[in-house]
Amino acid sequence: MSRHRNDYCLFFSGLGEGGHDFEYVLDQRLMEEFPGEEDFCRPEVGVKLHLEKGERMMELSFSFEGRAVTRCDRCLREISFPVRLQETVIVKTVSSAGKEEEEDGIWQIGENESFLDLAAYFHEVLVLSRPLQCVCPPGQDGEPDCDAAMLALYSKGGQAEGEKEPDPRWAVLENLRGKMSG
Repeated sequence: MSRHRNDYCLFFSGLGEGGHDFEYVLDQRLMEEFPGEEDFCRPEVGVKLHLEKGERMMELSFSFEGRAVTRCDRCLREISFPVRLQETVIVKTVSSAGKEEEEDGIWQIGENESFLDLAAYFHEVLVLSRPLQCVCPPGQDGEPDCDAAMLALYSKGGQAEGEKEPDPRWAVLENLRGKMSG
C-alpha cells in the first residue's frame, strides 16, 4: 500500500468521553488507493471531523470543503467542481455476536476495535459529490465552452480523419429502426 497507514485512520481507543476535533486532507494520494476512477482526479478537499464520544457510541460530524477535477461529459476536457457537504455518522459498539444489518449513517464496530479506517468512506463521499452532469462552464454565448475539435468529431459521427467509411450493415440497422419508429 502506498499510503501511510495512519493517513485516513481515526484512532479513538485512547480518547476520553466528550468532544474531539480532527482534520484530514483528501488529495490524489487517496484516489490512487482506489484504481478505476479515471473520471475523477486531483481532489483538494479538507475534512473537519468533530467526534462526540460516549461510552458505547460515537457521533462523527464531517464537514467537507474544497474542489475536485473531473472530465466534461461532452468533450472530455478537465473541469473543476466544488465539494461542500456535511455528513453525520453514528458509530455503535456491539459485541461480535450482536451485529445487525447496517443502516445508512450508522456503522457498527466490535468491542475490541481501536480505530476506524476512513479511506473508503472518504473515497465514496468524493465520488458521490460529483454532479450528475458535468459540462464545461458557459462561454460568452451562454453555451458550454467545450473543446471544438472534440465536438467536431461528434458531428462526423465519431469518424476521425483518415478513417474508412462505416460498415454498411449499420445503415441497414438504422433503416430498420426508422421503420419501427415510423
